Amino acid sequence: MRFTLLLLLIFTTVISQTTFGESKKFSFSEDTIKFRIIDIPLNDTSYFRIIERGKSHNFHSGRVYLNVGCNVGEHSTENYEELVIILKGSGEVENQFKERYQIKEGQVIYIPPNSSHNVYNTGSEPLIYIYIVTKAY
Repeated sequence: MRFTLLLLLIFTTVISQTTFGESKKFSFSEDTIKFRIIDIPLNDTSYFRIIERGKSHNFHSGRVYLNVGCNVGEHSTENYEELVIILKGSGEVENQFKERYQIKEGQVIYIPPNSSHNVYNTGSEPLIYIYIVTKAY
């Protein structure tokens, strides 16, 4: 329950900073101004987009289901920053220097801009997490 509240607080903070931050000119589509409730699948769908690029003011997000022994593949944040919220399981996150860090359920990982990284499931059950990616300022 506390972890769900933490996730909601983080998500609300991202939304409020995106929506009520500095005054900027945006071109909004109908999808970017609607309040939405999205059902996240709990099965083994490996990748599920929660909010796609262009469907919000500034960020996109998804849910990843990673089977035991698998990884997402090395990729870079480029001009974005990323928040990874571990919902279930355990594993490791690797940075561009090939340093690995243990991760587990209930943890949040911040990945700064221009960072190559990979996520590995080294645990004994599926690793499930949500990522939120936003443009770095």
